[in-house]
Order: sequence, then structure tokens, then C-alpha cells
Amino acid sequence: MVVCKCNEEKWIEHYSSSHKILLVGEGNFSFAVCLAKAFGTAENMIATSFDSKEVLTNAYPNVIMANLEELKQRRCTVLHHVDAHTMYRHPQLRSKLFDRIVFNFPHAGFIGWETEKRQIEIHRTLVRGFLSNANHMLTKNGEVHITHKTAYPFSKWEIVELAEEIGLCLVEKVPFERWYYPGYMNKRGSGAKINRTFRVGECSTFKFAHNIFFYNNLIDDLCNAGKLTIAREMFSSLPMKGLQPNVRTYNIMISGFCKEGLLNEARELFEKMNKNSYSPDHFTYNIIIQGFLQHNETSWAVKYFQMMVDKGFYANVTTNTIWTNLFSAKKVDKTFTIIYSKVYVKAF
Repeated sequence: MVVCKCNEEKWIEHYSSSHKILLVGEGNFSFAVCLAKAFGTAENMIATSFDSKEVLTNAYPNVIMANLEELKQRRCTVLHHVDAHTMYRHPQLRSKLFDRIVFNFPHAGFIGWETEKRQIEIHRTLVRGFLSNANHMLTKNGEVHITHKTAYPFSKWEIVELAEEIGLCLVEKVPFERWYYPGYMNKRGSGAKINRTFRVGECSTFKFAHNIFFYNNLIDDLCNAGKLTIAREMFSSLPMKGLQPNVRTYNIMISGFCKEGLLNEARELFEKMNKNSYSPDHFTYNIIIQGFLQHNETSWAVKYFQMMVDKGFYANVTTNTIWTNLFSAKKVDKTFTIIYSKVYVKAF
């Protein structure tokens, strides 16, 4: 049995022996073997194939058994029959998170020429499904890597745009050369020439990671559409996606709670925001003050107003308009009227 005798971290290009790595769509498993040899062990890796072991044995008769044995000796977990579209529900994957999820040269098979629109679309469907699944399987600082040809017609796959649809942003795009990975032999993977290699040509590894800005916009849209329950669930799930809400995320949710009259929830989230070391900004204060005023909770609005003043923030136009209406209706006591007037004059 091959066993690495040292604990030092080892790297090959973008991959470290300390990363938890998931390889998707392996064919002859030569990429997995390359990483395993570079690390000295593959205990940190799970390598998967879409096809069964029997299909792979027939497709790659000269290397597959040797590669699988090499991975076994280096303690790599190998899984067959893993669909990129459903992998996050796979019994041996659904409870795991990964630092790197890698899919080299995704390809959906041949139904026509690569330049045909329908052929491009089935490739896009494959990549979209993979990204959607990978999105659920990343650690806090995890990345999804897709190595892909960048010249026409492969550029028409528009994988960056597909990732953005899912909520992943492009972190980096780096050139790919096969010789970066000793022993790696890229294969066609399907059709009559399944065991033949192909010219890589213009090619890059695209690195994607979670994007809090995408989720902010999505949560905001849900709140504006009155789908607060779904927005709340998405907000709560952010840490599981390796994301931490920022000040704008909190502001969106506080605003959503206020609009629905859920003032206790808005107040609790405001307090949680402070406890989690996210300092409310002037937007936060104006949002929560407006929410409480619009529901006639003037005593709480006054408290938040005083907090806002102590922080050096001022009321915006909307908040001032609401206060002015309350003053006219004599719904605010004289003491606060004096405080507010001083601040109002100072701000304007």
C-alpha cells in the first residue's frame, strides 16, 4: 500500500493536499491519479464518474484498472454512477462539503456538430445542472472549477453567465495546459472515439465562488414580492453556503419584516446584527425608524432615533416626512420634538 509519510501541505497548481476535493465527470481517472501522486495520498479526495465501472473498463481498457488500483492504494474514495445534476443528493455526498469541486471539460455527448445551437444548449444544460448542485456543496471559502475551451463554438456556452444565474461569481480565469498535470490524459468521453484524446487549444480553468451580492438581490426581490417566508429561509441558509450576510443583507430583511408589520422580528434582527459585529449604518436606522413609525410604534422609533443620533447619523427625507406628519398630528411629546428639531436643523 502506498502511504504518504509526511504531513506537510503539498500543492499542484490550484489544489492542495489540505483541500477537500470532489472530482466530477472523471473518465479514465488520470486527473485524479495525477493529484493523488502529487499529494502522496488521496484521503482528501472523492473522484466520481458518470459511467459505471464496467462501461469505463470497456472504454479505457489499457489504463482504467491500473488507475483505479492506484487510487485505492492512495486511499481515494471512488464513486461511479454519479450524475452531476443530482450529485448533492447522492447518499455518499449529500452530507459533505468541499473546498474544491472540479469538472474538467464537461461534455454532454454528441447529437450534432459542436456549432449547432441544440448541441450548445445541451452542453449548457449540463453545466447549469452541475453548478446548481455544486452550489450546495461548497465550504465557506470553497470554489467550483470548470476547465473549458474558450474559442468558438465553446465560448457560446457562456459558463460565466450560467454561474451568475446560480449565484456563483467568477473569482479567476487562468490558462490551462495539460502538461501542468503530469500523467493527465484528456479523452473524448463519448461516441465512437471515446478513448481518443482531443486538442485542448485555447483553454482556461474558471474558478467560481459564492456571491453575497447575488443573494442580496434575490432576497430583496422576494421581500418586495411579499414572499417573506422564502426570503427568511434563504437568509438563514447563507452560512451553510459559506456566506456571511453583510449590512445590506440585514437591512433588506429588517425592511421586509417592517413592511409586514413583524416589528418584533425586525427588532430581534437589529439586535442580532449588533451581536454579530455588523454595525448598523444610516440606512439601517432609517429603515427601522420608518417601519416603527408607520405602525404607530413611536416610543420604539424615538429610541432608535436617539441611537442613530448618538452614532452620528441623520434622518433621511422619508423619515423626516413621517416625523413631520406626526408632529402635525401632535403624536410625539414636546421633549422629543425639541431633540428632533435640533438634529433636523443641524442636518439640513
